[in-house]
Amino acid sequence: LELNLQKQQAVYEELNSNINELISRKKDLTPIVKALEKKYSNLKKERKKSLSSKLRAISKEKKNKTKIIDKNIKLLERELKSPRGK
Repeated sequence: LELNLQKQQAVYEELNSNINELISRKKDLTPIVKALEKKYSNLKKERKKSLSSKLRAISKEKKNKTKIIDKNIKLLERELKSPRGK
């Protein structure tokens, strides 16, 4: 019975030591994880902002090109409607 109790005590001490070590490692890793999460969040926001900006630029370019095309179509329509001799 005494031997069994000693084995249980040894196992308990080893588990306690392992738990303390894990808690210590968690304390060390928590700030690193938080910093990485913040960096990830910032990169995500930056990417979204960049994509939004590029999308606006593409939309503006499309609008400008559409205006030019519409203007050219109107000019061609006028040329087609006008008498050829003038």
